[in-house]
Amino acid sequence: MCSKDGLDNSLIEDNDGDRNNSYSTFESDDAVLARRSSNVSCIVMPRIRSQSMQQTEEIHDVMWRQYFASFTAMLGGLIMGTAIGWTGPALIYFDPNVTSQDFPVSEGDKSWIGSLLPLGALFGCFVGGYLIAQYGRKITMYISAGFFTSGYVLMLCAQNVIYLFTGRIICGVAMGITSVSCPTYIAEITSPHIRGLLGSGFQLMLTIGILYVDVVGTFVGEKCITIACIALIIPWTFLMLFVPETPTFLLGKMKYDAARSALEFLRGHPYVANELQRIRQSVEGSFSVKATASDLLKPVNFKSLLISVLLQCARQLSGVKAIIY
Repeated sequence: MCSKDGLDNSLIEDNDGDRNNSYSTFESDDAVLARRSSNVSCIVMPRIRSQSMQQTEEIHDVMWRQYFASFTAMLGGLIMGTAIGWTGPALIYFDPNVTSQDFPVSEGDKSWIGSLLPLGALFGCFVGGYLIAQYGRKITMYISAGFFTSGYVLMLCAQNVIYLFTGRIICGVAMGITSVSCPTYIAEITSPHIRGLLGSGFQLMLTIGILYVDVVGTFVGEKCITIACIALIIPWTFLMLFVPETPTFLLGKMKYDAARSALEFLRGHPYVANELQRIRQSVEGSFSVKATASDLLKPVNFKSLLISVLLQCARQLSGVKAIIY
């Protein structure tokens, strides 16, 4: 017979031992559970819960934490949507027949204001790919938020059309970085059975951002539209304080303790050794394989590439961009 306090202390000590051991060796979850069972010599009935209750609570924790972290990354898509849709309602107020402006904006200038955003995004995609590999997905999202803020502030304080050009290019770079970092973050933190659902949420938030700008622009002028766009960056950067870096990136940098802590937070329970091992094997496998541009022409890849290109061409040729911009 043992006391309740004695049982609690033994479980706490055993849990610490399991955690330290599994950090360094990725001991399997089954082994951890088996060793715990052999160390417990008494049972206190009020402290025992059924396996089904434990599983229900774990699933609840997983859903809540993964949805929260994914929603945080989706806010990047919302900001990206505001940058895409900004020209629609804002350029109307640069028409001298509608409002008086401190500096002239010609029809040619308006075309450049709309075109410089995707030009900046083209460059931003390459920058984003480098940043997520070197500094992580979360840090890259912070960098993207900084670019968005800088671009919008320049547009807000514009003294001439060059300010608008520069602000749109910077927002375009931010858009390219966001399009790389946020979807990657969502894909790497979510469980397979909800990855598709949460991954599609990024595109949904992008369209909501376009709608948001159009609605705001119905009632206020271009400066208030810009302020409304900046206001959305604040909750995005704030919520990022509460989400971890992806375990995939941390394992790639050999930060095994941090990777396990991140995965435990996202899954809502400490039994993550097996999944952590699978992620580690995947990361090591990606490092050992050298990919080249010629791999795209292989039959297994070329079909997917062709479908992706044709879908993008159909999207552009449909004229939807003319409606958005």
